[in-house]
Amino acid sequence: MPLALAGVLGALTLRYIATGEAVHLLHLYPLAIAAPWLVAVDADVHRLPYRTTMLTLVASVLGVVATAALTGAWPLAAAAALGWALSYGLFWVLNKAGRGGLGYGDVRLAGLIGLTTAPLSASAT
Repeated sequence: MPLALAGVLGALTLRYIATGEAVHLLHLYPLAIAAPWLVAVDADVHRLPYRTTMLTLVASVLGVVATAALTGAWPLAAAAALGWALSYGLFWVLNKAGRGGLGYGDVRLAGLIGLTTAPLSASAT
């Protein structure tokens, strides 16, 4: 996990500093920090801890708001909200339509990923 975390944070930092868009790291880092641990826990016990996903969601929302405030680009915050709603909604439907193959932790994580990636682009989401 430490190597995965270092790799993810290093790659994100290099990419966004090189393109002059380092402000996006404010909303990308929370998920990037939590993701390796969430993957390890999910692989081990097949569930995503509520507390971790919700704390990551709060940190990501604060990061999106800070990014929008620093850049003055409030449509980024709107894109993040829309990304969360669409991703969460789609996975909620899949959770209800499925037969237990997709848990509610996956629904929360999908919303978090939508919120984090939508300010970058629709294709990133």
